[in-house]
Amino acid sequence: MGFCEKMNEHTRERIWSIWLRILFRFPAFLAVLTYLFIAHTNYEQIISLLNEVHTEIQIHLILLCATLTGFLLTFLARCERDYTRDGIYYLDLIIGISPLAIISTAIGPFGVIDYLLCFTYFFLITAILVKYPKHNANKWKAHFLALLFVVTVWLLLSFLLYASPVDFARTVGSVFLTLVFFALLLILLLLACAHPVLGIPIIFIVTIMFFMNERDHNLRLTEFTDYDEFQNNENPFRAPVSIQDAFDKWLASRNDLELYEGAGKEYPVFLISSEGGGGYAAAHANLFLSKMQDRCPNFSQHIFAITGVSGGAVGNALFWSSLDKRSNPAEFMGCTGAIDVSEEVNILAQDNLAPVLGAMFFRDLPNKLFFDLLPGPNRSEALIFALSGTNMLGVNENPLFAEHYWEQGDDGSKRLRGGPAVIPVATNLVSGKPYIIAPFEVDDLRNGFEQTSCGTCDLSRTEPDEVGMRTYDIGFFDAAVASASFPYITPSLGLGAFGGSRIGLVDGGYLDNSGTEVLLEIAKALYSPSRFFDGASPAALDFPTSTLGISDTRVCYGNLYDGLNILVSPRPYGNLRQDKDGEVHPNEDDDDCEVSIIFYTITIRAEPSHDRYLDGQNFFTDPISALLNGRSRRAELARLRLFDFQCAAGAICPRHVETGIQIGFFDSVIRPQDFALPLGWKLPLNGLREMSNIVAPEPTTVIEQNYDEFSNMIDIMAWQADVFETVAGNPSSVAAIISALRPTDTSD
Repeated sequence: MGFCEKMNEHTRERIWSIWLRILFRFPAFLAVLTYLFIAHTNYEQIISLLNEVHTEIQIHLILLCATLTGFLLTFLARCERDYTRDGIYYLDLIIGISPLAIISTAIGPFGVIDYLLCFTYFFLITAILVKYPKHNANKWKAHFLALLFVVTVWLLLSFLLYASPVDFARTVGSVFLTLVFFALLLILLLLACAHPVLGIPIIFIVTIMFFMNERDHNLRLTEFTDYDEFQNNENPFRAPVSIQDAFDKWLASRNDLELYEGAGKEYPVFLISSEGGGGYAAAHANLFLSKMQDRCPNFSQHIFAITGVSGGAVGNALFWSSLDKRSNPAEFMGCTGAIDVSEEVNILAQDNLAPVLGAMFFRDLPNKLFFDLLPGPNRSEALIFALSGTNMLGVNENPLFAEHYWEQGDDGSKRLRGGPAVIPVATNLVSGKPYIIAPFEVDDLRNGFEQTSCGTCDLSRTEPDEVGMRTYDIGFFDAAVASASFPYITPSLGLGAFGGSRIGLVDGGYLDNSGTEVLLEIAKALYSPSRFFDGASPAALDFPTSTLGISDTRVCYGNLYDGLNILVSPRPYGNLRQDKDGEVHPNEDDDDCEVSIIFYTITIRAEPSHDRYLDGQNFFTDPISALLNGRSRRAELARLRLFDFQCAAGAICPRHVETGIQIGFFDSVIRPQDFALPLGWKLPLNGLREMSNIVAPEPTTVIEQNYDEFSNMIDIMAWQADVFETVAGNPSSVAAIISALRPTDTSD
């Protein structure tokens, strides 16, 4: 062999050796980049997670994970036949200690013990890598032990998350679960690179299965069809009820109804919508409703319905779960109650993201490869467990959805519980329509939405070749999570429908993130009773057990749309009334079956951007920006339509109406950017405390906000922005709500 040939062979070997050394260190480089991204990103959720790492067990687990990640990826990469102390040797030392150095600065400062632990880990990594610069003599043994380590850790964490999907996940935290998952993946990637004959086919198969082997995620259904006891298989307790019938009995059951009638004041009825926005929207809705309930104990007594989208639906559900379900006092208890939401803040600050990530990393993703062989809750179920307090030991704080509003009497009758109706709104991912999950039928199906509760709907349906109606139900928090199913954190959810088909539900914010479009339909239904509903008779519905003595007047109220002249203020037709058949008559004389009510609406939302000017154009991002901003603006348009309807029952609201408060249109507004609150399910405690000071404050509070962006608006845009209250108007809205609740014009 000539000299040149020897040189070429040596060059080829050298190039191949360099390529292998780079390839084997690629997983370690990825680990360092991952840690750098986590430590230096400006993403609010990651910042929140890092700032909330306070417990000793979480700190120690994160430091141990970073230490083992850097050490194992570096140690296993030393597979060269002739490993020398060149530049790669010193690079290995840097890579080996980098994950620990990066994460310790990100979650610090620590206590003395934690710093000592860090220095110990640094010393051990450096000493081992210097003492044993290569392990090629035991390459197969080392790689086998590494594979055994990965499998053992994976199975151990999977078992612990199965046994305790919420408590264990919260104990170790979201940061640890994420870091250990990526560490295990990177070790497997390194082993695949070290053994390409096996590794490349396995990577190919895993990739194909990940994208092609989809697994179903369905809402859990409970069937109540009784083929032996009920005629035509129908369960009367589960029979659909119209919103008018439900409102009839709800209004008549109010123990303080005569209090307002005696004072000559319309009975206040609140319709509330909670906007979407993940974790911060859930916190906003829950804090506002809880603070108003603490301040005014009669508040929930006057709430007929609360619609919610995404995080807003979750916040509504959390508020309902904290209520005294039979709070229906006969006297006005004032609005001077002591306000203490520290418990709510602590609950909202719990790590609800960790159970979701645990289920994703150690159950859902592996089951794409193992065909659902791994047991335990999926990530939607884990979120439901975390929110409801349900656990694998059978403690159930997640009632069936219908039972949050109805209860069954001793004689089998259908009885109101007496609390607000909580109405999550999802999106049908196939039809694109809003999907309403309600305890009654909102209106007939000619409207542009779908719903669960009606005579021909998905949870109450008669299959083709069957006699009578099948009736089903889902969990209360299941419905809220269905409204908040924003892939990829939580999957789309299937709901059983006609003929074995399924409805696919995703986050309601895909279409309308405000919830006010559905609230508008509710308002229309209550202003104008439907003549076309073919549902349960009002006589079949019983008063809540909290209702005091049933007088003759109450019986009249109990047949609201059959015999009661309902007078809604502001009155849509002036000094006229509309009867149950939709016909308009002069309202000349009062009668014994007359009650005056007034609807107030409250929108719980984030303040939208008021910017309308172009900073620059981009070929790639302009279409995406238009879609996202158009979706956001749809919520504002929905509020404007509701505003006009409430102002003049469908007519154009006159321009002299300058703010929503003038017509009973109230707002609770936040600016999430002021508190660095993320969309995810782990919120920073300090940010929640700051937000609780802005939400539902004392009426005398002065909130200073800078609204310079208003100065550049054209007149009509400025007026639209000013119609709805900003953050600075929160105290005014609270004062107006208190005034609306007060039976007389005197102060408390």
